[in-house]
Amino acid sequence: MEEIQPDGLKRTILEAFKDVRKGNGVGVRETAALDDWKEGKELAEARAGDVEEHWWQIPEEWKGALAESFSFTDIEGLRFLLPAALYAVLDENERAGDIAHAIFFKLCHLQPGVERPHHGHKEYTEYVKNISPKKIAEHYGFTAAQVHAIALYFLWWMQMDGSYLFDITTTEQ
Repeated sequence: MEEIQPDGLKRTILEAFKDVRKGNGVGVRETAALDDWKEGKELAEARAGDVEEHWWQIPEEWKGALAESFSFTDIEGLRFLLPAALYAVLDENERAGDIAHAIFFKLCHLQPGVERPHHGHKEYTEYVKNISPKKIAEHYGFTAAQVHAIALYFLWWMQMDGSYLFDITTTEQ
């Protein structure tokens, strides 16, 4: 397979996610406030600070926070934050490794109502085998173009350094 180039991948991501807006989703500042246990007025102020209409408008200084954002956002917010996170990894943000892991674990550990075993345990292999791109796409409402862009990102990541996360044959305990 030909090596995937970051610039070409970024164009694919931009094209696939160009029409995505935050809407009522939970944005990066609000997720940071939730992570810090903020409530009431402070949480409302954080939400009001999420003013970006387009995901590419998220300021550089907030991109590192995307690593934690996936734990606190909703589906609409994830669709908005995901392409910014993909770009942050491709642009080698100082927290790119943390962001890459967050993307993988949020998207690839989707089995609503099923507790995820710790990776490295035997049960983890069976858990991962029951996850499918179709389930992920349906759950998050991704379009075919977005699924394609995400798949290319994962292939690129495997080419770089992330392949160990995709080794589902590991059975360490």
